[in-house]
Amino acid sequence: STFDAYLALSLPIAAEPGTGLEDCLRLFTTQEILDAEERWFCERCQAYQLATKKITLVQQYLPEVLVIHIKRFNALGQKLSSMVQFPVDLLDLGPFVANCSDGPQPEAFMMDCEGAGISSPTTLYELFGVTRHIGSSLTSGHYVAQVLCSDGLWRSMNDSTVQALGQPPSGSDSDAYLLFYRRKRTN
Repeated sequence: STFDAYLALSLPIAAEPGTGLEDCLRLFTTQEILDAEERWFCERCQAYQLATKKITLVQQYLPEVLVIHIKRFNALGQKLSSMVQFPVDLLDLGPFVANCSDGPQPEAFMMDCEGAGISSPTTLYELFGVTRHIGSSLTSGHYVAQVLCSDGLWRSMNDSTVQALGQPPSGSDSDAYLLFYRRKRTN
């Protein structure tokens, strides 16, 4: 087991039509069997073994600001224009996280949890920015940002042009590339 702190998650796009961000998170956190060429070497038996991989998000280590990268390009650099629905008001990572008190876990997972007084932060996040890729490939296109500004208004940032938006992003977009969430403040 390996523990890595994170700020950004690179999520694959789930294949089903009408894909939601939750589907992408579910795909990202599902255990997978690694291919034969990805076998690991076992020191104990001195042989290569088939292995599995599972990414676990730990509640106590959720970042204040979470950047979600939607993998919009295939290995050939072609854009995947699948519609991805994402929450504009609240993203709840609760169904995708484990907690330090969730029972037996790999040693690296339990690293600082026991006796360290680490609290369990909220799993709720609020959207405050979207970067969109307008174009058909990795080598051509244009990036535009939609940002929730400190005055509470959403604005579109397109090169040197800043334009007020009448409403937040739609939450359903085939060009959304980066989503910026911040942890919801609890009172």
